Amino acid sequence: DYDSELVVKEHNPSAVYDHMYFPVNDDLISATKPQKLKYDALFAGGQTKAKGFGDFLEVCAYCAERKHDFRAAVVGSIDAYPGTRDFIAKHHLEDAITFTGRFPTQAGLFEAYRQSKVFLAPTYNDAFASTIRENMLLGVPCIAYRTGGIPYANDDGNENGVIVDQGDWWAMAEKVMFYLQNETERHQLSTRSKAYAEKTFSLMANVGVIKGMYEKVLNHGIH
Repeated sequence: DYDSELVVKEHNPSAVYDHMYFPVNDDLISATKPQKLKYDALFAGGQTKAKGFGDFLEVCAYCAERKHDFRAAVVGSIDAYPGTRDFIAKHHLEDAITFTGRFPTQAGLFEAYRQSKVFLAPTYNDAFASTIRENMLLGVPCIAYRTGGIPYANDDGNENGVIVDQGDWWAMAEKVMFYLQNETERHQLSTRSKAYAEKTFSLMANVGVIKGMYEKVLNHGIH
């Protein structure tokens, strides 16, 4: 991805770099039908400091204070992150956050994605997380930290994903509230996100990249 290209070119500025993303399950993406929207926001990934899980909890507390029917989901167990139970009790979030556990199949995970109005990725350490690519392909709006290659989702000049600075969970929470209160803007973001993802992250898009790389080698050789 773009983040990796910067690392490579630090060592070899003249390197020819082709962007390619590990493909997601396109067939499953197509088979995942629209779901009833049960959640306002969803977190999926390691419940760790590096993945920003503590920041996600802060976002939930902020939003629940302003939207009393706010509902969020976490893919995983309530005991996976130290202090989660205490935080939930302190901020009275018992009814606001659902811990789904882990899904036995990816199909269940994708259905959970589509049950949420927005997907949150407050990660501090990623290139371009597969969870973001999956949600974009499913048309779920993503709000993420400015980490690794994530900002390049907007490299075509459109806001295909909402990006805030690392650690600024307050700005992330404000963005969540904006898109929860503005359904039209949320739908437009969903449409842009899906269109960008299909031309960048889909299996066929990446097959095209690999094919192009082989053609360059066959036609011009390697020097």
